[in-house]
Amino acid sequence: MLALRNENCTTYLKHMENVELINLNNICISVEGDYFQISFQNTEGEQEPYFLVQCDFETPDARCYIESDREHLIGHYHVNQVTINNGTFLIQYGERNKYGVAIKYSATELQQMHLEKVSKQMFYKRVLIGYEC
Repeated sequence: MLALRNENCTTYLKHMENVELINLNNICISVEGDYFQISFQNTEGEQEPYFLVQCDFETPDARCYIESDREHLIGHYHVNQVTINNGTFLIQYGERNKYGVAIKYSATELQQMHLEKVSKQMFYKRVLIGYEC
């Protein structure tokens, strides 16, 4: 994946199997103790479409809860990799990267920095920041 950093992200995503592309405008990040949540939605307060990742580090198996308006993406999974660039959040999760979701979003510089910081806390070394995809 590192070798592909100079390719256009959208072109790259089209060639990946099992990756869904979702356009969501707003990002919301919550941190309370050992509980972390990153959520994306179109309008604040709007129920659909949306995508969220919750991690609670009090649970022993380190799985995260994924929720979306797309029911087939929902469940408790191990997150394998997260790639963040300015405007795209790509998350790959499940056994053998069964699921991949690329979210196109809008964020201020402060929101982007907060997303990157919290993602590093949530996903440790499985985060790539600044790569095209």
